[in-house]
Amino acid sequence: MVYGGDFSFSVSNNYWSLGISPQVGYRFTDNFIVGAGIGY
Repeated sequence: MVYGGDFSFSVSNNYWSLGISPQVGYRFTDNFIVGAGIGY
């Protein structure tokens, strides 16, 4: 199993946004990973 994700933060003129995207996958070989993630 492989775990990972992304975290983002941005600021504009009148608003700011915060994002998180957890991901999980399965490593079949060193060069082939299948996984899924969700962003919020």
